[in-house]
Amino acid sequence: MLLTIIFVLALHLIADFILQPNWVQTYKSQDNMVLLLHVTIYSYVVSTGVLIVAPWELALLYGVLSGALHYLVDFCTSRVITWQARKLKMIENTEDKPIFERLDIYSLCVLLGVDQLLHQACLIAALPLIL
Repeated sequence: MLLTIIFVLALHLIADFILQPNWVQTYKSQDNMVLLLHVTIYSYVVSTGVLIVAPWELALLYGVLSGALHYLVDFCTSRVITWQARKLKMIENTEDKPIFERLDIYSLCVLLGVDQLLHQACLIAALPLIL
């Protein structure tokens, strides 16, 4: 079971970040159709990956349920994160330093962490479908 959890979380990383075009990541908080494309890619990758550990019917069900939950989480959190990102302020006298030293990004990082925690909780809560 632990390996299945790790596997599903790895699928989440691949589906939510690695296989998403930059423009989808950028505009999913502003356009529901782009968010739907993001979730479609996500659901397809998760369903396909879960085929390794579950029959196709359960893999499809898990992917669709995970996608629906992912849509709900991203609908809320991506808008809050974008709103917070617009409020980023430059720290004075840091022009020659790396970006993480020039911007006050603590609250943005906390929000991203909460977003990922919610996604992971949804994935784990749905695991009984495929175990």
